[in-house]
Amino acid sequence: MARSPAILWCPRCEEYHPCRSISTSEMGLETGTNFSMPGHDDLRHFRRFRRCEACDDEFETYEIEEKFLHELVRLRAVVEEFELAREEQTRHVNKALKELRAVKKHLTKSSPASDPLDVFLVGEGLEGSSVTVA
Repeated sequence: MARSPAILWCPRCEEYHPCRSISTSEMGLETGTNFSMPGHDDLRHFRRFRRCEACDDEFETYEIEEKFLHELVRLRAVVEEFELAREEQTRHVNKALKELRAVKKHLTKSSPASDPLDVFLVGEGLEGSSVTVA
């Protein structure tokens, strides 16, 4: 008796539909479904190929241990925290550059000869620049 298809999220339909397994040989690939990531033997995963019965799209699914999903969530939180800190530091640097330019402008008015702040800003490649978040 044939197994009934699993109800899975189809990336093409962007909806849940019945999706049948496709063998690796049917996909024209070498047999074997158990893999690990190079350099990370603990990241073992099981790969399956699927075909959506609604749109006939073929896609891959991966089964991994749940602990790795929890690790991914924690890592995303760390990256988000890092990005927020980087944006805050960028704001501080831009504010400091603005203040340095104001001081430079003031010093240049009072002593137009070889301004040490100008020498510093040019030497550091900061003259006329601002820091941006990529």
